[in-house]
Amino acid sequence: MKAAKRTVLEQRRVRAARITVLALCALLVLLAIWQAAPGLVQRDGVGVPIAAQLVHQPRPSVPDPLNIEQSGITLMDCNEAASILWYQSTWNVEQSRALVERSLSRQGWQSLSTDDEPVMSFLYAPGGLAAGGTLILSLYPLEDGCSILIELL
Repeated sequence: MKAAKRTVLEQRRVRAARITVLALCALLVLLAIWQAAPGLVQRDGVGVPIAAQLVHQPRPSVPDPLNIEQSGITLMDCNEAASILWYQSTWNVEQSRALVERSLSRQGWQSLSTDDEPVMSFLYAPGGLAAGGTLILSLYPLEDGCSILIELL
């Protein structure tokens, strides 16, 4: 009889373990949906899928606050304070890096980075004197060019 009770007890434990695992999986799925839900709604509240938001066209009404003005590099978007800027480049990372660095240096930004760093930093110093503004530039490779994120501190 003890052997029969053990089998019934073991069956109950296995059943309880299965129910616990299923409940945890359901909880994880709900958590994933809950965290993804805010990304499914556009800023103004109109429901737009995330994939549609990623196909972003440049906003021609927004003037480029950094005046990058390089062929193949386009300002796509920026925040209201123009402290975070997103550019799209048709050039690869190395070429984009050189073009943006050249454009910024013409405007008084001095590079504080070396050529092999993945993130560049610049200090605004018109006339060679330290003035105060810092710029952080990150380049992300894409299939056709790269994406450039600039943060002004």
